[in-house]
Amino acid sequence: MGRIWDEATRRNKKTYVLILTLCHCRHIYVYLTFTQDIRAVTQGFEAAWDYFGGITEIVIIDNMKPAIDKADRYSPGVNRQFLEYAQHRGFIVDPAYSGHAKGKPIEERAVPYVRDNFFAGEAFISLDDGRERAACWCSHVASKRLHGTTKKIPIQVFEETEKGSLKSYP
Repeated sequence: MGRIWDEATRRNKKTYVLILTLCHCRHIYVYLTFTQDIRAVTQGFEAAWDYFGGITEIVIIDNMKPAIDKADRYSPGVNRQFLEYAQHRGFIVDPAYSGHAKGKPIEERAVPYVRDNFFAGEAFISLDDGRERAACWCSHVASKRLHGTTKKIPIQVFEETEKGSLKSYP
């Protein structure tokens, strides 16, 4: 998505985003990270569960390497560590169909939205600053917009229907 200063290495580092979108209401959470490994992915999920106030029953996940070892429509290979994490948190992993546009999760449309509306023209002083501002943007901008597909306000739909169906998060 961009570059953010990393105090540990004393240089600007490439920054990745993990975008978690609740399918029904389209409420999103954006997590910034310098790496795309299992640790970063599970940290992103933990931050999202905390943000949403609960855990979804099913996670439809794009075929990212830390979570999916083998992208296959009929017999996908879920990464052992990610599967253990999912079992620990009590959600089902449902990998998106590979090579099939309609099988992609809703995040595919969220990427340009996040890039053009959150990252565009922004400069972050650190990864923590970026994460804090991303959460604020999710709460005060993305959740209150009129969603292009549903024609509804994500936070209103979340509060009215989806929030109650989330599993408790410690």
